[in-house]
Amino acid sequence: EVDNTIHHIFMRFIMKKKLWLEKNKLILKFNNNERKIVDFEEEIVSSTGELITQLKDVNVFKKFHIDRTFGTVEWENGFDYDPDILYEIGINL
Repeated sequence: EVDNTIHHIFMRFIMKKKLWLEKNKLILKFNNNERKIVDFEEEIVSSTGELITQLKDVNVFKKFHIDRTFGTVEWENGFDYDPDILYEIGINL
């Protein structure tokens, strides 16, 4: 597996690994080695933004990667999230 470790001076938390768990949930590993489950269900359902509403389709949701520039998860349609917010809303494993 490719090492997705990035170093960016302006961010506290940077994602190192990611794994699709189910439906709208991801397991994310951060640069402090903490692993968290992040559930995007509420955000996807309540949002009206064009990019995030596309993620209602689980087949679209599963097509994501770690953006090496910003150290966060990004979907093929260009939607991404601030890694610090993902860290804060994630549930520790």
